[in-house]
Amino acid sequence: MKILFIIENGLQESLGVASIIAYISRTGGHTADVVLYSHVKDIFDYIKTTKPDIIGFSIVTGSHRFAYSLGKKIRSESVIPTIAGGPHATYYPEHMAESGAFDYICRGEGEVPLATLLNSLSKGENVTDIAGLWINFSGTWHKNPIGHLLEDLDSLPFPDRSLFFKYPFLKNMSLKRLITEIGCPYPCTFCHAPLYKQEMLGKGRLHRQKSPQYVIGEIESIQGIAPLNSIHFSDDTFGHDLKWLKEFANIYKDTIKLPFTCNARADTNMEAIGLLKSAGCVGVQIGLESGSKRIREELLKKYWTQEQAVEVCRAFKKVGIKLMATNMIGLPSETLEEALSTIQLNATCGVDFARCNVFLPHPALQLTKWAQENGYIDKNYSIDDFDAAPLNPIVKTPHREQFINIANLFSLSVKKGLMKGPFGKLLLNSKPNNLYNFIGSLNLMQEFRFFNLKLLPALDYFRNTIGNPLGFKYGAWPTDRVGKK
Repeated sequence: MKILFIIENGLQESLGVASIIAYISRTGGHTADVVLYSHVKDIFDYIKTTKPDIIGFSIVTGSHRFAYSLGKKIRSESVIPTIAGGPHATYYPEHMAESGAFDYICRGEGEVPLATLLNSLSKGENVTDIAGLWINFSGTWHKNPIGHLLEDLDSLPFPDRSLFFKYPFLKNMSLKRLITEIGCPYPCTFCHAPLYKQEMLGKGRLHRQKSPQYVIGEIESIQGIAPLNSIHFSDDTFGHDLKWLKEFANIYKDTIKLPFTCNARADTNMEAIGLLKSAGCVGVQIGLESGSKRIREELLKKYWTQEQAVEVCRAFKKVGIKLMATNMIGLPSETLEEALSTIQLNATCGVDFARCNVFLPHPALQLTKWAQENGYIDKNYSIDDFDAAPLNPIVKTPHREQFINIANLFSLSVKKGLMKGPFGKLLLNSKPNNLYNFIGSLNLMQEFRFFNLKLLPALDYFRNTIGNPLGFKYGAWPTDRVGKK
């Protein structure tokens, strides 16, 4: 059978879809295709030309409206069944079922359920009892529980990225992403990890990691089909297992020898810092999140101290590893002073680059539920109200406009102290405006420097994904073409 995956745009090729494509090919001999909606003139002509047996969507919350709209249109105009998976399907299946857009919903990890579905459909067998799938059969949803987790990630074939790399701007991008593990041991309330633990409880070992040898093989598989100058490991926290990191560092520096970046914590072990440096790490993204001890501990469940953060950041810088700090403002109950303290924490830590996002309250998050219970978000707030716009604080606060200004001026304030003194107060209390938006958009230039991106491939990538390298709008072309011919 042939499955067509429709991806809204190429902002990030889906590693989950690439893994599923490789798995269904190996276990059932099925074929796949990937199309970027943003890069096809008429999706329905494409479907008619390529003749898939089933159409798939991998959905993250925020892109669900696009998938719902297109899925409903496909179901109304053809008999080709649709299936949707991804994080949104795992955490909001009822909402997806009610959308009328899909025949199948895949919850949890998709490799085994999708392969089982395709195998059964190709043989004309019953499909209503496949673990991990919700099946719409004659208007009734058969809601099967999530199946057991794959224990051995090394048993999976390397993700097949070739269908994404048919787009030159993805293939030629000098940086490629990898994930070495599934699951995160930390309880951060603004993250999906606690939700994942809750949904997968009793389904097997939650935290699983690919062996260093597998990771090296996966990198070499990319080198065989595309340019590769640097790597970003997108694990929530890379290399927190010292035994694993020691083995990885020894192999990586002798074989791959490429610079890489990764995500780390503000309480990173000092030995780990040395191992990362020896392996070839040139930059870490470190989640400082908030300068307020109250916010970090009581709301976010991050239990490191400011002294730890400063010590760790200085240790990274001492060995020549660049720091990109990630931060949040507009958090429930956050005061203006606490938001400004986040700027000061970044300055004290001496970070090289500073990102700042406004808190996006996904309805299923623990922090969102706390905010609803305590009156900072409406109790009837739901997925229908969710807005992924980067500068739209949803939390009730008297400081909404100041938070928007802080987000736009954050990086410049860390480096130049803009928010200090009378001038800083004037900047802070001004109405949000296009000048501030423009300054905020320049933060994207940090990505070029932190990730050591090669200029021409990076410019081509950003032109084909966000449209304007100096803007916040995602999607090379507007996706309101859904439903139009």
